[in-house]
Amino acid sequence: MPLALALLLALGSIEIAGDSQCPDAASVRAELDRLGANNASGELHRLAITRSADAVSVDLRSTSGRVIGARSLPVGAACSDLASAVAVLIATWESELASDALPPAISFRAKRGYATVIAAGVLGAYGESSRGFGGALAVTAGRERSPWALGGTLGATVHEQQPLGRGKIGWFRVLLGLGGERRFRPGGVALALRGEAVGALLHASAHGYETNRSRSFASAGLAGGLRVDVGYAYVDLGGAAWLRREHLRIDGVAGDVELPRVELLLGVGVRAGGP
Repeated sequence: MPLALALLLALGSIEIAGDSQCPDAASVRAELDRLGANNASGELHRLAITRSADAVSVDLRSTSGRVIGARSLPVGAACSDLASAVAVLIATWESELASDALPPAISFRAKRGYATVIAAGVLGAYGESSRGFGGALAVTAGRERSPWALGGTLGATVHEQQPLGRGKIGWFRVLLGLGGERRFRPGGVALALRGEAVGALLHASAHGYETNRSRSFASAGLAGGLRVDVGYAYVDLGGAAWLRREHLRIDGVAGDVELPRVELLLGVGVRAGGP
């Protein structure tokens, strides 16, 4: 193909040159205008369009000679279609170049924290031969949106006095439980299945005897239950099992009082925090 006079047309900072008449520089410029494509790098870019018998070569370089993009297009299409194809290529290369020049995007991701629940309420204890009442304070903490949580319970129960001989024996427990819970929401109801290892201080005292004495013992057990959360209130149904049999005796008095080894625990109260 005879060499044509180079056409130099400025489009922003893209200079178009070449010997191609199909597509010609003016058509390519018009398509770039239609696409709104331009060079945003701040340096001059040179676009060379050359046509041979079987291909249209498109070459985009910076003034320093760095190749930004190069491509050959088949010549079978109409000149207007070739101008559109060249413009799309240039717009794509300039867009990619602008993206590479941007500083890395800064994203902020909130650090996942912990959800803490504090629950306090009254507690009823029901054993085979004894009834009691008291209170409990429980604190659990777990990752937000995680169904698992760890926690502890501090509580106390005072039990009714049991007759023995001509007097009675009264007792109470101060207990500390450590364990965890699994939260779930079947049908939208907030439930928590919990389990704890429990250590307790058992204090017993005599009443109605010539000499009334008291004594404290350590005991251990396991506790668990199911808590139902209703807004800021909760209902907890559970139980405790003590690891050894516990008997209370009075010196000089026949018989003893056997404490319940298994107790049913019922708690109601209020809660704050949590997911």
